[in-house]
Amino acid sequence: MTEPRQREDSLERRPREESSPPEPTATAESPARRAESSPAPPAASGFRASALWAWLELFRVPNLLTVPGDAIAGFLLARSAGLSANRPYLRMAMAAAVSLLIYAAGLLWNDWFDLPEDLRQRPSRPLPSGRVRAGHVALAANVLVAAAISVAAVAGQATLWTAAVLGAVVLAYDMALKRVRLIGPLAMGSCRGLSVLVGAAALGADGLTRAPVIAAAAGITLYVAAVTWLARGETRQRPVGRQTAAIAAAFVVWLTAVGAAIHGAEEYDSDWRWAMLLVACMAGLWVAACLATMGRNPEPPAVQHAVGGLIRGIILVQAALVLATGWTGLTIAIALMACFLLNRVLGRLFYAS
Repeated sequence: MTEPRQREDSLERRPREESSPPEPTATAESPARRAESSPAPPAASGFRASALWAWLELFRVPNLLTVPGDAIAGFLLARSAGLSANRPYLRMAMAAAVSLLIYAAGLLWNDWFDLPEDLRQRPSRPLPSGRVRAGHVALAANVLVAAAISVAAVAGQATLWTAAVLGAVVLAYDMALKRVRLIGPLAMGSCRGLSVLVGAAALGADGLTRAPVIAAAAGITLYVAAVTWLARGETRQRPVGRQTAAIAAAFVVWLTAVGAAIHGAEEYDSDWRWAMLLVACMAGLWVAACLATMGRNPEPPAVQHAVGGLIRGIILVQAALVLATGWTGLTIAIALMACFLLNRVLGRLFYAS
């Protein structure tokens, strides 16, 4: 899974150089064989030409920073709603690891399944250029999923089943759903919503029933689906008014639903709601700025830049959600803010989609 792009990877894909593709043949070839037979573009020099850099490109490292906060927010919201468990912070760390491992596997699956198309349209990507072998990518993706399921099993039965559903949705999205109109964006959003639920499930099945958790998971599902809808056509000129309205509406619904759920729960400390509101306003200003900038100039480069910014804004919402849980949330919110800044830096080095 990744966040969207036209054939949808990660919510964000930048256009890449076009080159003249080889004439298609009638023979059926595996992705790995096609990668080996396709001419590679001119190689980069230095570290950018290394195998490590190619793998970092595949993992879209800026995106990875937006993932652990989903499970952490889900866990802390469930815990602050009155649930408890032995070694809670270990469970939280395991839930975050599960979400991150499955997300990373989805990124690799995405490029593996898209290899035939990338051979024609994006020959500079690591797989079609031959910098990374397709077989190695498939193996790495499967190892990551196996590791995620193993960690989830240790975290508990509820975490295991939720992680299994998440992995299945990610695989279905990468294989086929991302090409289906409406279903694709909703599937992508569901992957992020399930990441929130993985965190809550680390406290048992009851964690999945808490109103703030449900609101947070549903909200991020709608928001990411709307951003995915925008990202599906980010490489071509087109009106973006409907997508802009959908993203703005989804964002407002997301924060309003979570705020209402927290306000109606007696377990949450009201003293921290002001801190949550402050960071939520920061997130709102960030999203509004991204949409406004894109609206003034809806050219493909501006849309791609906006998509990256809108995904980055998820980290700010995660920080707002964890602040509702008290002093522990404050520490994690500070770490998330650092991830937000690091995401901006890494976004200048790697494509986010």
